[in-house]
Amino acid sequence: AMQTEVQRITGRLLAEFTQARGKSEYLERKQVPPYGVRFITRNVVLSIDAQLMRCDLWAGDDIARFFANLPTPRPDHHSFMKLDAGTFLVPLRDIDGVIWSFQAISGSGTKLFPKFARKQGCMHCIGTLDGAEVIVAAEGYATACSVYQATQWPTIMCVDLGNMAHIARGIRERYPHAQLVIAGDDDPKADGDNPGRVQAEALALE
Repeated sequence: AMQTEVQRITGRLLAEFTQARGKSEYLERKQVPPYGVRFITRNVVLSIDAQLMRCDLWAGDDIARFFANLPTPRPDHHSFMKLDAGTFLVPLRDIDGVIWSFQAISGSGTKLFPKFARKQGCMHCIGTLDGAEVIVAAEGYATACSVYQATQWPTIMCVDLGNMAHIARGIRERYPHAQLVIAGDDDPKADGDNPGRVQAEALALE
């Protein structure tokens, strides 16, 4: 039920508080363009109350009222996200193209999801999957953009490795004739551990 409520408020947020054009320090720093993302047009707070099973948006003078009425300490069932101008939203869709949620990326690169949002099997596509000979799966937005810019192959932002496995299986089933490329994060740690690479290779093997 909360997933559906987050889906409802995501639709309202995208329709009323975002636009297709905008500026982001994060995108400038990563040197990638805004492929299908939405820019926050005015400060807004998304509040999620699991007890009341509802989500609300607060903007303008209502933001101050929201914080003034927030109980201290804040109860566990109540969470909120403050989305400022300069933040952009990556809409997350299922394989049929239905929007369920979003990832918010601030100018500094902080990445946030709404609580209770559906993530499994949800993705952001750059380019067109239908009829593609090669489809790439990557973790984050900037990586997906970089792969698309370098190859012009349609590329899917899967958010993280766990979700990439679900998406890769769904893509393999839906597009059996396409070659599926896993663009794993190469993150060597000081101790020699590299989970991004190891898990991406295992997924590619599967």
